Amino acid sequence: MGCEPLGLDDFLELWRTILPDSYTDAIEHDGSGRGMDVPALQAAIFAEFCEALEQNWQSFYIERHSDQTRPPGTGPTTAAGAVELRRTAPTLGDIYVPAGTQFDAQVTDSFGQVRTVGTYVSLVAVTLASGNSGPVSVEVAASYIGASGNIKAGLISGFHPIQNKVGSVLVVNTGTISRIADPSNAVTNSWTQGDVGRSGRLVGALASINAGLPRRIVGFSDGAPQVFTVSPPLDNPADIGAVISFELEQLADFGVTVSQPAPIAGGAGGALDAAGVDRGIGRSFGELDQDYADRLETLQDTVSPAAIERILDCTLSACGIRWQLAETRDVDSLMGFTLDVHPVDYGSLALVSTPMGSQYVGQGGVLMGPGTEVRFFMVTVSGPDLTTESVGLSFEDGPEPAAFDGDQPLDGEIAESGAEYINCIASAYARVDAARAAGVGFIFVQDFNL
Repeated sequence: MGCEPLGLDDFLELWRTILPDSYTDAIEHDGSGRGMDVPALQAAIFAEFCEALEQNWQSFYIERHSDQTRPPGTGPTTAAGAVELRRTAPTLGDIYVPAGTQFDAQVTDSFGQVRTVGTYVSLVAVTLASGNSGPVSVEVAASYIGASGNIKAGLISGFHPIQNKVGSVLVVNTGTISRIADPSNAVTNSWTQGDVGRSGRLVGALASINAGLPRRIVGFSDGAPQVFTVSPPLDNPADIGAVISFELEQLADFGVTVSQPAPIAGGAGGALDAAGVDRGIGRSFGELDQDYADRLETLQDTVSPAAIERILDCTLSACGIRWQLAETRDVDSLMGFTLDVHPVDYGSLALVSTPMGSQYVGQGGVLMGPGTEVRFFMVTVSGPDLTTESVGLSFEDGPEPAAFDGDQPLDGEIAESGAEYINCIASAYARVDAARAAGVGFIFVQDFNL
């Protein structure tokens, strides 16, 4: 059965156990327990570390097993959850919160400084209707992929700061305003299409009863001048032609607050895809995690003995080269040396015939080294075909083969045949080398009697 990692309480109990009571009691109880800040902080750090370690090493598993304490490997995912929006009085007018609104998760460090530990983005647009103080739930996701986006409840408590903008505008009609450019004001001249969806206020002498309501930019034309369409429109046509200010503000300026009642979870760093990279097996487009995991669990044909045999058949047999595949610990081909039956000096990598009346068992009874005792195979190949009538140039004559380059002369059809033979062997070696499983060694051995 799998064991859970040590948590905050476990580390605090460990602290109490290894230190004498005369030391821990004063820290834990004097001054309303203010001295426990440091031990509790250290325990929290170790607990967070153990939890992160547990998640990481459990994700190395491709499939779930009986001792699983955290999810097995998955594809890269983004942490997701929800926040709640509320609005303080007065709740006049609709407040629109566009998709893509950013929220900050913050903690207070040991020096009392507030630190942002993550940014989260709303996935859907919501509206805090006039008169509704909330709460309104908003789906959010981390702005980055991975487990670091997973946070406990209560850390998201504010909006990510955005720039406030103020500019002079002309009321073109009740729902349209145009900007009055001010070359001396850089902020005034930074209005863009990205401001669509943001809310602001019309500030100035206006006759409309609804002049003080929040207004959302619903349209933008980047010309000279820039023109904005706002909602809701003014309710009094007498305001047409007025020159006023338009202030784009942050949602917090309208009394909107955010809270996070539940953890943000589900983020993962893509350990399943990393396992696929290790195996040289990529994820197919749109392939689900479970289907991909099942495929990674299956022994691929490219590393099975049958796959190696097919490669040899395609490359060597097509060239007329005979071959045999022998694997370590295979009695019929390459069993390796054993002390109880085989003499030390008998046998070879190539296949040999069992001597008459001998107790020699199988083939390849040779002493294997540390690198070839397991995870090793041998390919025995026949020699080149030297039956052609054109023998080419040979450096000596006699019963023995030519001294230069073995049996192969320097020119003629035999030389061409030898080059083709070498090319076929090289091609077969390269393809076998590319297909073999990682850590599996092999050699090619030439046997003219094959």
